[in-house]
Amino acid sequence: MGRCLLCNTTSPMISNKLGVCLRCIRENEDAALGITFQVHAKSRSKYDLPSTPPTDLEGIKCGLCMNNRRIQIDTKGFCGLVYNVNGKLSRLGGTQERGILQWYYDPLPKNCVAEWFCPGCRRSWIS
Repeated sequence: MGRCLLCNTTSPMISNKLGVCLRCIRENEDAALGITFQVHAKSRSKYDLPSTPPTDLEGIKCGLCMNNRRIQIDTKGFCGLVYNVNGKLSRLGGTQERGILQWYYDPLPKNCVAEWFCPGCRRSWIS
């Protein structure tokens, strides 16, 4: 049972972590967004990630994700995987010997980028 931090309503439909009910999100948007931004920042800080995408105009443009932000020297991008090291972008874990694999498992086989090993997709092209 969650409790809304704005109107004090309790309901199983209110997230214990977020702490804002749908009515307050709709009717008191600014206050609700303030709370959600705080929760978001707190959850990202546990993993040493920036709470908002970097906005340094002098930084290097990343281009790895839709945020497409500029990363200041000696800081990391919003994802935490890209660093600006002495003016050059570096991907976490990316070296000549190893890299970062990006994929997702989609339970709807028509969209799965991992089709070659996805159990839902294999049946369609094996038989």
